[in-house]
Amino acid sequence: MIILKNMNKEIDKKNIFEDISYKFLVNKFTAIVGSSGVGKTTLLNIISGLDKATSGEVFVNGYSISKLKEPKITKFRSVNIAYIFKIII
Repeated sequence: MIILKNMNKEIDKKNIFEDISYKFLVNKFTAIVGSSGVGKTTLLNIISGLDKATSGEVFVNGYSISKLKEPKITKFRSVNIAYIFKIII
């Protein structure tokens, strides 16, 4: 299970998203949709530990990953996260 608590992300003094809280349930499909530039990839990068939120917390399987630093976040990601990048040729 993935839980987001009060997630905020600011880039260059611009709020990408504010106060997002959500629980992604096990065995449930969730689609993240929206126009180009609204923060979908940024949100996925934060959930996967590739990026950090400005504030808030991410829990994966009950474990907070928000404050993990290298090399622990890389190890955690390699065991717990699968990330499929879309490539268009």
